Amino acid sequence: MILLLIGLFFLASCEKELPIPPIVVEPPIDSTYILKWSSSMGNNGYASSSGNFIYKNELVVGAVDLDSVSSSRLIGFDKLNGKKLWEYEFARERGGWRGFGDIVQKDNILLISTLTALFSFDLETRSIIWSLVYKDIGEDGNNTLGIIDDFVYTELSTGIYASIGYQCKLVRFNIFTGQREDVYQYKHPNSWSVSYSQPAQYIDPASGDTILLFKRYYSSPKDGPKMPSDLCAYNLTKKDVLWEKIVFSPLSSSEFYPSNIVGDDALVVIDNSVYKYDIMSGELLWKTSLGSNPNTYLGYFRNCQPTLFDDYLFLQETAKPFYCLNVNTGQVKWTNPNGSSSPGHNMIIRNEMIINNCGGCGRIRGYDLATGLTFMSQKTPNGNIPDVGVAYDEVTDTYFSQDFHSAFAFKVKKPK
Repeated sequence: MILLLIGLFFLASCEKELPIPPIVVEPPIDSTYILKWSSSMGNNGYASSSGNFIYKNELVVGAVDLDSVSSSRLIGFDKLNGKKLWEYEFARERGGWRGFGDIVQKDNILLISTLTALFSFDLETRSIIWSLVYKDIGEDGNNTLGIIDDFVYTELSTGIYASIGYQCKLVRFNIFTGQREDVYQYKHPNSWSVSYSQPAQYIDPASGDTILLFKRYYSSPKDGPKMPSDLCAYNLTKKDVLWEKIVFSPLSSSEFYPSNIVGDDALVVIDNSVYKYDIMSGELLWKTSLGSNPNTYLGYFRNCQPTLFDDYLFLQETAKPFYCLNVNTGQVKWTNPNGSSSPGHNMIIRNEMIINNCGGCGRIRGYDLATGLTFMSQKTPNGNIPDVGVAYDEVTDTYFSQDFHSAFAFKVKKPK
C-alpha cells in the first residue's frame, strides 16, 4: 500500500488549496451512529492516514496527500469540533518525505517509521526528539513498530532479497534517547530471508527474567513465499533462546502483531489457527483452527490485531468472518460470518460493543459483544476507509477514524 501511495505522489501535481473547514454535524434524535464532525486531512481534499492518536484535547493523524510528494505530515485536530490546530511537515526532515509506514504511541511520544527513517516525536513540544536515517548506518528499515516499556521494537536488515536473501535483526531503541540495542538475529542455514513478528513480553515470576515471544517468517526467491514459520521464546535477560518450535506453521505468514499474554500463557495467532502455549515450558495447551481454507497463504488475520477482553479473544479475518474464542478452553463462543472485509488494524471494545471499520465496504461496523451480531453498519462521510483502525477517547466517549479524505468523530449508542 505504501509503495502504491509513493507512486501516486510522483504522478501528481504540487498545487495547494486552502484547508477545508471542519463540518460539525448536529446529531439526529435516537440514532445508533452519531457523526460529530468531519474535517479534511488533505490540502487538496484527498489523503491517506497512518493512524489515529489521542493526546489531551487533540486527535493527531499522520497524513500524506496523494497529490504531493512533499506532504508527509502530522495534523492535530481539536477532538471536540474538528478544528485543525497544527501541522508538522516531515518533508523537511531527512528521510521523512516518502510517506509513513507505521506510527505507534506512548503517552506524549509518537514513534514514526518511513521507508527510509525512524523518528521519535514529542506531541507536547511538537518537535522531533531523535531520528535515524537508515542509509547513514548502511541498513534498511521495516515499517512495523511495537512499543514495550520504554523501547520501540522493529527490524533492520542487510542483503538483497533477489540474490542471497536479506538478513533481519530484531532491534530496539530507547524511545527517549534513540539508543539502539540489537536484540536477536537468526540466520537460516539455507540463506532464506528471515523476518519477525512484533514480540510479546513476559516476566518470569520465579527468576525475574524477561522473555520475548515472537514468530519467525521465511521467504526465498528460489523456493517461493509459501514456506514454514517458526515460533521462538527468547530470554532477553540471559541473551539465549529459551525454546523454539521449528516449522510451527506450514505456511509463511504476515501476522506481525504481538501475541496476547494471558497469565503464564501466550495466545499465538498464525495462518488460520490460534495456539495457546505455556510460556516457560513451551508446552502446547490447545490449538483451535478457524476458517474454511487452511492453506491460505499469508494467513487469515493479518489486517486486524486479535484483541483480548476478559476471558475471550476476538479475531477478525481479512475476508469477513469474525470469531470469539474462550481463552481457557479454545472453544469458539460465536462466529459472525459477515464481519468486516479488509478490517482496520484494531477494534475497540467498550460498553458491551465492538467497533471497527470495514476498508472493503467503507463503513463503520458495530457488533454485540455477547453474541457477535452486527447492530450497526454505517457508511463513512466519504464512503471509503483505509485500514488505519479506530481510536477511542474515554473522556468524551467518542470514536475517531478516517476515510481517505477526512478525519471524523462519532458516537455510538447501542440499541436496546
